[in-house]
Order: sequence, then structure tokens, then C-alpha cells
Amino acid sequence: MRHVERMAGRLAGLLAFAALVCLAAFSPALAAGEAGEQTGKVWSFVLLGDTRDVTKKSATGISAGLADLAGHIAAEPVKPDLVIHAGDLTNGYWLKAPSPLLKLDPTVRYREMYRNFLEATAPIREAGIAMYYVRGNHEFGGEINPGAGVPELIAAYGELFAARMPQNGPEDSKGLNYSFTHKSANFIVTDQYTGSQGRSVRINLPWIKGQLESGQSPVTFVLGHSPAFTTSVSEEYEFQLAAVADRDPFWQALTAHKVKAYLCCHEHFYARGAVDGIWQVVQGNGGASPMTYDPKAQDKRLTNIFPHKRVPAKEMLRGYMVITVDETTGTVTAQEKCVKDGKMVVTDSFTM
Repeated sequence: MRHVERMAGRLAGLLAFAALVCLAAFSPALAAGEAGEQTGKVWSFVLLGDTRDVTKKSATGISAGLADLAGHIAAEPVKPDLVIHAGDLTNGYWLKAPSPLLKLDPTVRYREMYRNFLEATAPIREAGIAMYYVRGNHEFGGEINPGAGVPELIAAYGELFAARMPQNGPEDSKGLNYSFTHKSANFIVTDQYTGSQGRSVRINLPWIKGQLESGQSPVTFVLGHSPAFTTSVSEEYEFQLAAVADRDPFWQALTAHKVKAYLCCHEHFYARGAVDGIWQVVQGNGGASPMTYDPKAQDKRLTNIFPHKRVPAKEMLRGYMVITVDETTGTVTAQEKCVKDGKMVVTDSFTM
């Protein structure tokens, strides 16, 4: 009897995985390069991040507000060409009882969370908007299994997301480190977990420098999951680039090549600041448990800090950023949009 139950469980898992692969495969803009149809000299893209659920009692692994955010993105007055998710799509490895997801076999559990993510974000792809992804710590699990991460989690993310991204990165991180060009902009996506240990992060600085040096586009954005300069007193400091020796050389390379911004998330709030004229945008208010933001906790090197005042976690709004590129003037502007009373409101705007 137990053998039959095990076989039934395995069959159910295989069927669920097959359905998920089909969902990903037929998503019109999950694969790289399928940008939206926005035309003309002005176009935009959306930055989104940290859309995971609470750790306790999570039945889905995704924020309850993710589908709503996806609907707002799909309904933007001017359709974005693409959406970039800066990491922590789902809870991944980080769940606590009595979450029903813990009852599932790991090979099924992570795919179930990704299925929920794909369903919630379906309006974006159905609108013909391309989606790109940065791997977050919740897609790796290094603190659970130092140096290796959670195998089933890494495999699920690799098959359903990384494999559908551009495959022009280093051999050990195809679809994790990658770059692509869209119109006049170059995007360099950095992975911070290949070769990491525990809570530490790493970057492939030689590869990043090579991408910056070979780029031909007048506008460049670099993306990663964790901030390069600390934005809070979070216990997750080890997860940030500020804790690694390559941080300063990395930022010097961005400065030398006049990168417009380093786009990231990880901390569950919205914050921006600049170092040496390069913007750091932390877009971590995608629905994960909000954190209190305090401008006094920002790295002292950051200037043009926003918000200007402390924002308690209970007042943190869910949102995303719309970044607009004017091909004619080379101007890049940004608007932070948040959900308030069911409507999208602009809470910050600036020029990069």
C-alpha cells in the first residue's frame, strides 16, 4: 500500500511539473528577447522585486498582492517594453510551520511556488511584455546548505527561469549572469550566488567588466539582488555587496563606464541614493513582509537619499518603478508607483 501511495505521489509531482513547464513554455514573453511593441523614441521598463510571501502559514509562497501588482503593470497607461524582477520571486526554502507547502516533497514544493508566481504574473506576459529575472537568495538557499544551496530549489529555478534567459554568461552561470540590449539600452544582470558560501555573496567582476567594456549602448543599467551600499541595519548584512572585497572595484567600474543605475532589492522597502553619480535603487516593496526604512541607516556615502524621512513597516506601500528612456535626448527618468486605496500613485520621481 505504501508503495502504491509513493508511486501516486511521484506521478502527481510529475504531472504538476509537466503542467508548470507547459505554462512557462507557452508564456508569450517569458523567454528572452520578446519585448513589447512600444514604438517611437520613448520607451519604458518596470523594475519589481521581493514578491515572496510571509514565512508562516504561506499556502502559495507568493505575496497576496502580487497578482494585483501584475494587473497594474499590464494596465500601465503606456505599455512597458519589459519587466525585470530583481529577485526573491517566492519564499523558496524559507517556510515555517504550519505552511502546507512544507508537506510537499521538495521536488514538488518549489515548482508549486513557481507555478503560483507564473499564474499571478500572467497578465504581464499576456499583454506581450517581456519578463527578465535576477536570482535572489530565496532562489538559492545558501544559508540552509552553505556553498551549495538547496539542490531542488536551484534546479527548479534553473529549468523554469534561468534556462529561458539569455545564455551569454560564464559557463558556470548561464542564465544567471547574462546581458541583453534593448533599443538604446544595455542591461547587465549579475548573479551573486554562484560560488557563494552561506550568507555571503559574490560577483564575477571580470565578467562584469568585460560586459561594460564591450557595451555599445549609450545607456547602461546593471542589476543584482542585493544592495551595494547598505540601506538598513538588517541582520542580513552578510547578503549584501557591502560585505565583499569586490564592492568598491565593482562600483568603480560602473562609474568609469557611466552606468545610469544599479538596480536591486533584497531589503523590503523602496529607497534610492547615489554614489559618485551612479544611482542605487532598492526596489524591495513587491509584497514581502515590509521592513522599516530609516534614512539614518543609509550608508554615509549615499547622497540624494529618498525617502527623506523614516517610514515604519506598517506604512510601507507595495509598488514598482517605471523607468523611461528617451532615445532622442538620452534622458532617463524614473517614477516609483505604489498601491494606495486600490489605485496607483506616484510616490517618487527623479532623473537618472
